Amino acid sequence: LEAKPEEKKPEAAADAPKPSNENDEADFQRPGGGAQGRGAGAAPGGRRKEYGTDLVLRNLANGNERTFNDALDYSFCKDAKTLVFTVSARKEESNGIFAATPGTDAAPVELLAGKGKYTRLTWDEDQTQMAFFSDRDDAAAKHPKVKVYYWKRGETKASELVAAETVGFRSGMVISERGGLNFSQDGSRLFLSAAPPPEPEKDPDAAIPDDEKVIADLWHWKDDYIQPMQKVRATQEANRSYRAVYHLAEKKFVQLADNTMENVTPSRDGRWAIGTDDRAYRILIGYESFGGRNDSYLVNTLDGSRKPLLKGQRANVSLSPNAKYGLFYDGKHWNSISLPDGKITNLTEKLGVAFWQEDDDHPDQPPSYGSAGWVKDDKYVLLYDQYDIWQIAPDGSSAKNLTDGAGRKDKIEFRYVRLDPEERFIDPAKPLLLRAEVEWTRDSGFYRDKIDGNSAPEKLMMAAKSFSPPTKAKDADVLMLTASRFDEYPDIHVTDSSFKSLKKASNEGAQKDQFTWGKAELIRFKNTDGVALT
Repeated sequence: LEAKPEEKKPEAAADAPKPSNENDEADFQRPGGGAQGRGAGAAPGGRRKEYGTDLVLRNLANGNERTFNDALDYSFCKDAKTLVFTVSARKEESNGIFAATPGTDAAPVELLAGKGKYTRLTWDEDQTQMAFFSDRDDAAAKHPKVKVYYWKRGETKASELVAAETVGFRSGMVISERGGLNFSQDGSRLFLSAAPPPEPEKDPDAAIPDDEKVIADLWHWKDDYIQPMQKVRATQEANRSYRAVYHLAEKKFVQLADNTMENVTPSRDGRWAIGTDDRAYRILIGYESFGGRNDSYLVNTLDGSRKPLLKGQRANVSLSPNAKYGLFYDGKHWNSISLPDGKITNLTEKLGVAFWQEDDDHPDQPPSYGSAGWVKDDKYVLLYDQYDIWQIAPDGSSAKNLTDGAGRKDKIEFRYVRLDPEERFIDPAKPLLLRAEVEWTRDSGFYRDKIDGNSAPEKLMMAAKSFSPPTKAKDADVLMLTASRFDEYPDIHVTDSSFKSLKKASNEGAQKDQFTWGKAELIRFKNTDGVALT
């Protein structure tokens, strides 16, 4: 089945319906979200009015089609059993959100209807429930307020979930469409954002007395930011929103972030969140070389309580998949924080190798080599040194060189290859695919290793080429990647997990055969300090 916009009618808006953004897991890694904006036409108060076009649902097996008029936005379920779309018509009474069942001629079910707009169709992971914004109850206002509505798949109507009148919603705030709208991984919590209402618009035609026609930049030495930075940040600050959560089972709304702790990043299950507050350190931005400090907190999303974790650090705390631990890099070492007690354990100080980039020469704390991610059930975290991968228990009870020191011994950089883009943790039962690059020759290729293994990494393939990260077919042992060098175009190749042979699947490089091409070679030399370089 396929849903697609029909060819535009002359009287329709300039843009056709597009699929809605669904649950974006990136919102659980960083604060913020996105708002949609399409269509044309002016609305009262300067708001842009968006009109829909025809949305065609086509059965790809037999070519049968159904057309839904004035559709502005849509979301197609992964199982292809439900198509949800919004309507924005010139006859505004027809606006609403509807659910259609592909493969039948049944009329779409009206989930919610009325004047106004319906945006940000957001599914939970299992696609059994949906949330969205609508301003239908305030559509006539110059700056209409939106509410969050909720629909459980299979039910005939959507219901109001969160509004400014909801218990726990702070006075002087409104629901923000600019913030994210996301379910937690288990679907038990819905994250949204609140913000102060927009400033009243000034009448551009209003007469301004001559004695008020003054343009000045006012700054005080105790201000958080110097005046030029305040001007740069003005739009960002005006659009700032603060994360909140609605607990579906408890029917409870909790405001998590505010101007005392602006950034809150929830765990995947939504039980905990990491909050940061940089107010005490903003003035240091003009004095310290790079970055900024902040205080970090563990936030209980059920009641909004905050527990201090770190003070004055330039570290970003990330949560493990099961939210048992926090992980941060302090400029030299990796550290874990057990949750919720907040105990900090230095994971790398006794391992005898550097986990900071030793050749970084910026006048600042060096960055780390990075992390490969977490093993299932938060059992281990995999961390990189310059060459090898380390398997470390987050409570500090064990640490093992996963690649058995082969990287440092042979000057080969090993890095984990994530074949599944939706992977949340590393499965210890499956072999690890590692990308390898030889420091001295720049040859690259792939090795195989395993969690809790006792042998050195197994070499699968190495060549004097550059290989892109492979992409694996979902239901077959087939991998796709590119292979290139200075005189070889990065054509697509396919192989299997053994990497015994690469089969070329494209021949775009043939285009350069008509040209006289150059060549490249490694030049070895010593610098004035006697260091061997290439």
